[in-house]
Amino acid sequence: MASRKTRDKTEKAPRGDEERRPRKGASVISWILLGMVVLGLGGYGITNFGGSATTVASVGGTKISVDDYGRAVRNALRAMSAQSGKNITFQEAQKQGLDQQVLQQLVLQAALDDEDSRVGISVGDGRLRQDITAISAFQGADGKFSAQTYKFVLQQNGLKEGEFEAETRKQMARTILQDAVTQGFGTPTTFIDTIMHYVGARRGFEILKLGADDLAQPVPAPTEAQLQAYYKAHPKTYTSLPAKRITYAELLPDQVAKTMKIPEAKLKAYYDQHKSDYVKPERRLVERLVYPAEAAAKAARAKLDAGQATFDQLVKERGLTLSDIDLGDVTADELSSAAAKQVFAAKQGAIVGPVESSVGPALFRVNNIIAAQTTSFDAAKTDIRNELGHQEAKQKIQSQEEHLNDLLAGGATLEQLAKETDMTLGTIDFTAKSATGIAGYEAFRDAARKVTKSDYPSIIQLDDGGIVALRLDKPIPAEVQPFAKVKDKVAEDWTRDQTDKALMALAQTDIKTAQAAGGDLSKAGTVDVQEPITRSGYIDNAPPGLLEDVFMMKKGETKAFQGDESVWIVKLTQVLPPAQNDPDIKKMRDQIAGQGAQGMQNDAFLYFAQAIQAHQGININQSAINAVNAQLQ
Repeated sequence: MASRKTRDKTEKAPRGDEERRPRKGASVISWILLGMVVLGLGGYGITNFGGSATTVASVGGTKISVDDYGRAVRNALRAMSAQSGKNITFQEAQKQGLDQQVLQQLVLQAALDDEDSRVGISVGDGRLRQDITAISAFQGADGKFSAQTYKFVLQQNGLKEGEFEAETRKQMARTILQDAVTQGFGTPTTFIDTIMHYVGARRGFEILKLGADDLAQPVPAPTEAQLQAYYKAHPKTYTSLPAKRITYAELLPDQVAKTMKIPEAKLKAYYDQHKSDYVKPERRLVERLVYPAEAAAKAARAKLDAGQATFDQLVKERGLTLSDIDLGDVTADELSSAAAKQVFAAKQGAIVGPVESSVGPALFRVNNIIAAQTTSFDAAKTDIRNELGHQEAKQKIQSQEEHLNDLLAGGATLEQLAKETDMTLGTIDFTAKSATGIAGYEAFRDAARKVTKSDYPSIIQLDDGGIVALRLDKPIPAEVQPFAKVKDKVAEDWTRDQTDKALMALAQTDIKTAQAAGGDLSKAGTVDVQEPITRSGYIDNAPPGLLEDVFMMKKGETKAFQGDESVWIVKLTQVLPPAQNDPDIKKMRDQIAGQGAQGMQNDAFLYFAQAIQAHQGININQSAINAVNAQLQ
């Protein structure tokens, strides 16, 4: 490591064979430092950006060089490309504001560096050496700091020791300043309580459900005049969607597969090749609770046998959850021989062990037994024929695609394709809601939405290996459909509407009956009891907005909710706060507290940084920035 004039003369440079005990978390922190420093100094090779200007900006007396800015932009551009999985040009990144984001970050760092210098915050050589030597990237095969490895890693990243140590020292000083600003912020209890009360509040209520069968007599059949009146009163309901009448020619694997002849020998060969799909050994759904030593495993087993603990409690004692120990379904071959012998001899629900597993002594719980399954060739033959038929059908369709495109390019119509090739013709009135038949294919729907009268048909590939070509015949505007065409639908809608009104009237009568009986809803019919539920809960088939409205009701209040040919009468019986012993509620409270504190810390640091910049002054050299950006094009 490069030395500094201020190094304490009593300190010794670290040796590769030194024993040291790093601070807790030092490895993670140091890795972060290494990453930030490497990115800051240009870990992909240092490039000099020429020109007369040497700085792009300054905060107080701290300058940001053109090289610092250029390298930071390039590194950010590489990171963006790696994240997106494709090469992103500087122009593309600039449209997303990457250059401005980099400049803002550099200005922030410069402001912190200038403030550190002003107030005298610095990191001593001992602390610097402690953190750098704890970075695992600089450790040799023995797990200890290696000066040789240190130099090699820096060389590989195009860094010099002095540069790396200086930038690391700066970053550590920035962290000290940031911690000093953000420490001590916590989320106010009132804030947490308010959110938790809203999110975790519970309501319990009684429900009396009314349906058409509860009416004293069914809704009578509508008269012609009633239907005509309902039809005229709801024109939008009976207005068709705008559509496109489209003619198409299709060639689908399902169609072609029916004509494919697959030899028996080929079917048998496929069966033999995929034998594991048809002959499956016995499997067991298993949980494995591992212990560090056999003595601990035996002690746990003793507690289990004595009834002093359940298996779930043993899991919790190990600081684990059931998902942590779940192995899923396993075969005997996937366990150690000793474990397999006991696990596959046990009954469902049994707990076996301790037994030596591949990761140490363990207890196993057998949750389910999946019997061995064997599907004979004769039983599988039809499915195999369909599978191979579809595979060959796709290949046959693919082999015809170029020829079909040539025919279309030569002026052949879809009708001619259907007549002269294997393609079949069809028509569809395509709307925004079409999703069946040929419109079940996303590629067809996408093409149908875009097609115009001036477009010529071309082959479109479908996701199952099929192909289609289409033509717009004419647009069909939205229009109110003739009464005669929708009369049955009008009758259904009228009957539903009248049923809903009759049920709501019955509900009001039942509510009065309950009120006359002192609020006893059971006097009006059979009542279901809804256990306390939160706003985010779910109730099967509940009328829209029921839960939302229930949380607006007062205790003891009764209200009717309109459903589809049903009415729910709800009486609010319980108004409860969040369940304090619910682990999910506790977890949510901790998350809100943590997120709130983090938000306040971020805000405090942002305002602090802005105050520094405003006090010390920021100077931006836009011409220098433009010059660097021009070289990055």
